[in-house]
Amino acid sequence: MTDIVIIGIGNPYRNDDGVGHAAAQALGDLLPAIEVALLDGEPTRLVDAWEGRRVAVVVDAVRRGDPPGTIHRFEVGTEPVSYTHL
Repeated sequence: MTDIVIIGIGNPYRNDDGVGHAAAQALGDLLPAIEVALLDGEPTRLVDAWEGRRVAVVVDAVRRGDPPGTIHRFEVGTEPVSYTHL
């Protein structure tokens, strides 16, 4: 197990919901020493994937009304994260 993991969230068979998997796989191809986990968003698997890691990058699609391709970055502990489902 490496101390850095890129976690792609989503379902590649549901159009843009697959962007998390696609981005995580692309990053993994560029950075082969970093582990990649492809998950469906189930919370306990997500926590298991980043447990014991120094860095966990989670890539997922969100719907907030912003233009497609907008990147949102959140750092744990620096600001509250709250989204409501549209």
